[in-house]
Amino acid sequence: TESALIYDGIRLLSTALQDLDQSQSVDGIQPISCYSGTPWLYGSSLINYMRPVAFRGITGLFLIGCNDNNY
Repeated sequence: TESALIYDGIRLLSTALQDLDQSQSVDGIQPISCYSGTPWLYGSSLINYMRPVAFRGITGLFLIGCNDNNY
């Protein structure tokens, strides 16, 4: 089941990244460090694109929802 959850999570991320890229150019993104306190420029937008995504994945119905506390 762990592999199935990873697969579904990557599918969600992939869909949201494609939607984000279609709405605004994210080309030429500079790498960021996981250890700096600086958030990714597109992080909030990516989360907003993840919220409406819903699909029937390997693990069942996969959705985040629109509630701000769901991430």
